[in-house]
Amino acid sequence: MAERREELLRAAIEQIEARGVAAVRIADVASVLGVSNALVLYHFSTKEKLVSAAFTYAAEDDLAHLRKLLGRRTSALRRLRAAVRWYAPTGQAKGWRLWIEGWAAALREPALQEVTRDLDKQWKGGARCAVSGGVWGGGGVSGGVWGGGGVGARGCPAGGGLLWVWGGGAARGPAAVFVVVCV
Repeated sequence: MAERREELLRAAIEQIEARGVAAVRIADVASVLGVSNALVLYHFSTKEKLVSAAFTYAAEDDLAHLRKLLGRRTSALRRLRAAVRWYAPTGQAKGWRLWIEGWAAALREPALQEVTRDLDKQWKGGARCAVSGGVWGGGGVSGGVWGGGGVGARGCPAGGGLLWVWGGGAARGPAAVFVVVCV
């Protein structure tokens, strides 16, 4: 039963990526797997619950990968670069398109708001840990805005901090990574 549910979730993610949240139908998900609409509804009862579960499933997968990248034994800068490169909206980055779709749908769907809020919180937490390990824990990165590469943090509204990551510099070519996030 768990395997079937995962198949349905993967098919739902595929269909959301292809059609968008608003256009995807229970029948689309069922058709991909050659099962009945009733089977999809048995597992999820509504389209909204299917979509929410699909985004939760995708978020758990993305966060597991993020934890793996940020858990490497290397400098904070390298860990953050790896995370940004993996997640950045380049080429056919399906994960990025999925999350744009999810954030847009979350404006109208309370269940998706919870999923996207949790994803955002965990991404920021991972970045915060990497930054604190690099800037304050001697992780091999510099902490100045004008340095040749590094990670830094400054105050931000609502008690957070502004995170930036940069790399490159005149000697090594253009900056490879630049991120600004309130964490």
